[in-house]
Amino acid sequence: MFVTGFVVGQLLAPALVVQPSSSARERSNENAAGMFYEAIDHYLEFGDSAKLLNMLDPGFVDHSAVDPQQDAASLLRYFGAMRATYPDMRIEVARMVPRDDLVAVSLTTSAGTATNTGGVVSDRPASAPGYEQLRIVNGKIAERWASETLPPRYELFASLDLRHMAGWFVECAVETLMIMPGDSETRRHFSPALLIASSGEIALEIEPKRSPHFAQLLTSDPGSPIALQRGTRIDLQNQSVVILPEGEAFHVWNTGTQAASIIVVRIHHQSPVTTLHDDQSPFGDPNSESGSLLASGLLPMGTDPDRPYNLSLVRVAAAPNELLAVHSVSGFEYLIVVEGSLEVETHDKQVAVSRLDEQTMAAPGDLLRLLPGEGVSVTEGTLMSYRVAAGEPAALWIISLTRAIRTPG
Repeated sequence: MFVTGFVVGQLLAPALVVQPSSSARERSNENAAGMFYEAIDHYLEFGDSAKLLNMLDPGFVDHSAVDPQQDAASLLRYFGAMRATYPDMRIEVARMVPRDDLVAVSLTTSAGTATNTGGVVSDRPASAPGYEQLRIVNGKIAERWASETLPPRYELFASLDLRHMAGWFVECAVETLMIMPGDSETRRHFSPALLIASSGEIALEIEPKRSPHFAQLLTSDPGSPIALQRGTRIDLQNQSVVILPEGEAFHVWNTGTQAASIIVVRIHHQSPVTTLHDDQSPFGDPNSESGSLLASGLLPMGTDPDRPYNLSLVRVAAAPNELLAVHSVSGFEYLIVVEGSLEVETHDKQVAVSRLDEQTMAAPGDLLRLLPGEGVSVTEGTLMSYRVAAGEPAALWIISLTRAIRTPG
């Protein structure tokens, strides 16, 4: 599911079938390619990117389909996400064949243990051989081509441990706010919340108050997270995230000329008297107004004070036709499409489908196609798999609410 960009597939470059050569130039290029993969492994092991960045030409272009930016920063984000998801995974070069300024490379990866992704990603077995191709200029990597079908890039963007209230229920509610040009919205949340900038141009201001806690802005920049000053208006980048402590009020404005949206993820508790009847969906809060939320998961907190819940937000970038491997949901999971389109297969239970203008249920075996702004929500034990549709890459958010794993001892 998550290799490193080296899985089997056709290359977006000239054919790999080339004849070996022993010219000094080609030997030099082969050596540079070897140093490139050594630098990747060094970064994966130690988190030091200096050697990797030093191997890239100033005009480096990555022709993979996972990140549209296709530059050195996007390559570093890709391997940084792999390092965070599978910290023990390493790559091995099986064979290199140089020809002129190109080097064809056969690669494998070691097995990887998934961490910090809320159960969304499974441990990864050692990979089958995959291929990529490099163009070398003056000892630097100028261009990289990888398999047409690349593995997805998982990034744990936010993770919150939730306080425990024995015997109560915890609810994860996901809502999309559509804001027209020039309009604004004011909200106060008495529980922890996440704001995800989904589309358009959005400005945000946190209401001033005395509190030791600050809202935090998370982006792909190295300086993230950033504590936000109260009463100061900031512009949000697309797919940036704001973590709001409980009891915060905020204002959002649409500063652009097109409709804009933000996704609001709220966590709150329900009293032990809350019950679900046979005719009520397990995705909905029976005490909330019908139709007010896109998706809602209501789960019992239980009576064990050592088993709190964790809310995690994972961002996924995947190539056309990429398959996100089948996994069993633990707790509550909500997936929303940001870019591209996604095919969803339901295996064993009903799932809630959130379209732009309606919410419906899908039966086991149904094949769904989701467009930007649409999503699905599923609960405990549901078996799910997702595939990116052909033609363009996709960007997704996966929100999961899971029981925290008890630490031994």
